Formats: sequence, structure tokens, C-alpha cells
Amino acid sequence: APLESLELTLIDFEAAITGPHYSLPTEVSVARYSLRGGFLGRPIFHAFVHPGVLPEPLVYPAMKVTMDIPPTGIPFRNFALARVDYAQLWAELLEAIPPGSFLVAKAPKAELECFAWLAARAGASENPFTTIFDYVDIFPLLAKLAGYPERLSEAD
Repeated sequence: APLESLELTLIDFEAAITGPHYSLPTEVSVARYSLRGGFLGRPIFHAFVHPGVLPEPLVYPAMKVTMDIPPTGIPFRNFALARVDYAQLWAELLEAIPPGSFLVAKAPKAELECFAWLAARAGASENPFTTIFDYVDIFPLLAKLAGYPERLSEAD
């Protein structure tokens, strides 16, 4: 298939708190993008996620992350829109992201940790999301393959 028709699946989790080996999600969004068509419709999936009850030592850092630096504005507790039906949420994500999708994100490590956290909460026997590429690496490569100059200006 021509490069222009390559379809990327963009994943974005917002997290209440991240640590060396964990990220606790508060929101997930999935969108599709192609070089030819740009964003393909609205996000194909979006949900607020309840990150569970945070251990007391993590509450203040989570408040700083969600409200101060830079604020996501997504509360990590007492938020009526946050879903706790993790099995249903997981099933909807599996339906929204076709097998073999080329997954791209701004922070692949955190996204993979959020997928793992959600799969565990959903009781999933398997997590198919094991490879996510950083868009900072992917987009310049695609531009080069498409014949654009090595460095694109802000105007491009």
C-alpha cells in the first residue's frame, strides 16, 4: 500500500500519577490518522477512567499533576464521569483498535503501563497492546519516506 494510505492509530492516556513502573489513567482517547486524509473523523474512542483509590502518599502528587503542572483538569476522585466498569471499557478499547494497528503515542512507556493497568483491572487474560511507537520518532521518518526535507519548518 502507498505510504499516503498508511493509517496510524493515535493513543493518548492522561494519568493521575506516574512512577518508575506504573501509570494510573484518568482518561483515554483513540484517533486514526493518515498522511493522505489527516485525522480520520472524530476520536474513535474516548472515556474517562477512575484510577482506583490512590495510596495516601500519592494523593498530593496526583493533585499536583491533575491540577497544577500542566493541569489536565481531570479529577482523579469524586468524578461522576470516570468509568469503573473496567471489563466493559477494555472490551470497547479492543473493539476500537483493530488487531495489527500501528499504534503511536506521545509517551509510549506511560501508554503501555496504562494499557497493562487497565487489562489487569478488566481481568483480561491477554494484552495485545505491547508495541507503541513515539510520534516524535515516527513522523520525521514518514516525512523523510514521503520525500519532505530533512527538517521541516514550523510553516510546513
